[in-house]
Amino acid sequence: MSGLPIPEMPDLDTIKENLKSAARGDDAWRHPDLTDVLPDREEVNMAAPIPVEYEAAHEFMAKLFGPEGYTPDSVGQLVQVFVPCLRIMVERGYEPHGRLWQRAGVLGTIWDVRKKFERFWFRTWTLGVRHDDSGFDLINHTGFTMRADPDSRFGDAGEPAMPKVES
Repeated sequence: MSGLPIPEMPDLDTIKENLKSAARGDDAWRHPDLTDVLPDREEVNMAAPIPVEYEAAHEFMAKLFGPEGYTPDSVGQLVQVFVPCLRIMVERGYEPHGRLWQRAGVLGTIWDVRKKFERFWFRTWTLGVRHDDSGFDLINHTGFTMRADPDSRFGDAGEPAMPKVES
């Protein structure tokens, strides 16, 4: 049989990921830093503007780790995970200095982490439904726990009394 060679078809998972990526608008031609350049490509179309989040992420990472000291995956983690987490903290109108979560102490915030994880697990593992908001809340509450005063176990509530045995 003559004619052009038939290109090898990518696997189904690759096709699905490419479709999702295109729907989100972060496919390879738009964000070459997120995907490896395919070996058969000589160049990437750089005509499309890079979203401001990615420009800022590259600048931020370069200032912290040097121009060659970070990876494309770290930029994706910053933009796709940590920026939405911070956006929640900014846009939801919580107390701007963190006094509300700080009042809970380490053990109060770690309890919130457990609740957020259980919700994230249930929705993702049990129901099979991706629920990004649960993941973002889990990350934010984990951050609160890591930033909490280690000497403030129960926060404003104080240490609980020891149980007393009535005689």
